Amino acid sequence: MNPIITLSTDFGTKDPYTGAIKGVLLSSLPNATIIDLTHELDMFEPCNALPFLKDTITWFPPESFHLVIVDPGVGSDRMPIQIHSPFGWIFLPDNGLPSLMNEWFPNLSFRRIPYLEFQPAEERSPTFQGRDLFAKALIEQVLAKKGTACGKILSPEMLARSSDPTPSGMCRIWNVDHFGNILLGYHISDPPKEITLPDAPIPVPYVRFYQDVPVGDVGILINSSGWLEIFQREGSAQKRWGLKSGDRIRIILEGGQYRSL
Repeated sequence: MNPIITLSTDFGTKDPYTGAIKGVLLSSLPNATIIDLTHELDMFEPCNALPFLKDTITWFPPESFHLVIVDPGVGSDRMPIQIHSPFGWIFLPDNGLPSLMNEWFPNLSFRRIPYLEFQPAEERSPTFQGRDLFAKALIEQVLAKKGTACGKILSPEMLARSSDPTPSGMCRIWNVDHFGNILLGYHISDPPKEITLPDAPIPVPYVRFYQDVPVGDVGILINSSGWLEIFQREGSAQKRWGLKSGDRIRIILEGGQYRSL
């Protein structure tokens, strides 16, 4: 079976970075299927990638390979990590995101990619380890004998943790999608009875479907992936309120079961 490789980065589409990584991958794996999940992850905010990954890579078959690069620590001594999961191998820096994934995803195992252990700092790729380290680690794992795991085992306690917790009572906005919907960092397993946004300029009804409010009105619902979402029917809630990814808002949930970023 030809390998399936996904790419999730903060590279954007203007620069040569994504193309270079694809060139490295295809030079060693010419039959690979490479899928661009996104190159618009929040720059310098690796933990904001958690909901995006939950909504994408968990749908892939177990022999897939995922490269996830948001790397404000590139060139430093932060560990390079590979994760084995029920939906494939994941390659990424130890930037707080692996530890967060351990809290949200089941049955993960962690290994340290060995490339930096005996490499002098002057020989280290200074700005592009996505190409020079992580892509090559992915290739090595693809070419390894099936069942072979590369790298030293790590316990979850050895992983770096995020230093940017969300204050109690506040909710992080993790994405504003193409339609201007505001995606909130509350993942719902049992719907609450009521949801209130106390700082909203107007009352925001808690509804089941977009069609439950008139065209042009704003509402809040639980979307098909389980995240709370503020929307404007046939419009942009982001343009209406001026909120952006990374902002935090106050929100009150009555009843139900949920977890927050």
